[in-house]
Amino acid sequence: MKKLLSLIIATFMLQLFLGCGGSKTDYNFTSGKVAYLSSEGMETISVRSSGIGKDEAQAKYQAERLAFENLFFRGISSSNYSKPLVGIDEKEQLQKNATYFNEFFNKRMQTFILSSFQSTPKQKIKGEVHLTMDLKINTKSLKKNLEENGIIRKFGL
Repeated sequence: MKKLLSLIIATFMLQLFLGCGGSKTDYNFTSGKVAYLSSEGMETISVRSSGIGKDEAQAKYQAERLAFENLFFRGISSSNYSKPLVGIDEKEQLQKNATYFNEFFNKRMQTFILSSFQSTPKQKIKGEVHLTMDLKINTKSLKKNLEENGIIRKFGL
């Protein structure tokens, strides 16, 4: 009886360990996406964002782009920008303002980043580079630019 009970417990523990464990290559950086770090009122916001790409430059670009996409379409929880700046219908907004967003993500995005720091060493997983960036974004200037380009309405008089 003791042997049977020990065998059942050992089998259960083995299944528990195998089910909970995962290899490092299964880690998905995109699960973290964008996290709020700090802000200076409505002037700036600092976020931590993860990116994946074929090389380090593309992974950094993806991390930066993801931070802005969250600001525009999802909001950053626990921050002054918990609601999206542009709207929740990302697909509609990207189609409606395609020229603006294409130019923004390809040319102008960097002008709103006050500082950029790679906060984790890059990792190469299955041929892709994974990294995390800490970004400080000039939200006051970004919001003004969105207003001037008719992407969002001006608030107040």
